[in-house]
Amino acid sequence: MYNKKVSHFKPYTVPVKITEENTIREMVERVLQYPRNHHLYVVDNDGILTGLISRKRLFRSVFSHNVAADSRIHELYTLLTSENAGDLLARDIFTVKEKDDMNKALTLLMQKDLFELPVVDDENHLLGILTEENILQEWLKAQDAY
Repeated sequence: MYNKKVSHFKPYTVPVKITEENTIREMVERVLQYPRNHHLYVVDNDGILTGLISRKRLFRSVFSHNVAADSRIHELYTLLTSENAGDLLARDIFTVKEKDDMNKALTLLMQKDLFELPVVDDENHLLGILTEENILQEWLKAQDAY
């Protein structure tokens, strides 16, 4: 598996896509509709990945009034005043491309403690997501082949 490319894992897991205009309510509905996904992927009208929102960050936004006042003020203010995806998204995200070696994907997943990685093309269009589950399933198949 280590000498394979990311493209070997096609078809990728389908990402839950939203836009920066989606409201908090719409995002919660999407999370509940797709409970196995860890992130909402924010794309523009051309399907270009602009950021992501973790379920944990969305949860904090919805219930931020329960956070102690002495928490980090900036984060608390952001969470309390968020109205849509554009207010919450993380823009500095880790991605892989189909031509990338799986060693890169595995390294990112383990070093950054991630559950999934967005797969993008050279123009940053979101193609899908590579998940731990996809990789573990492939590993099991390889074990059965021996």
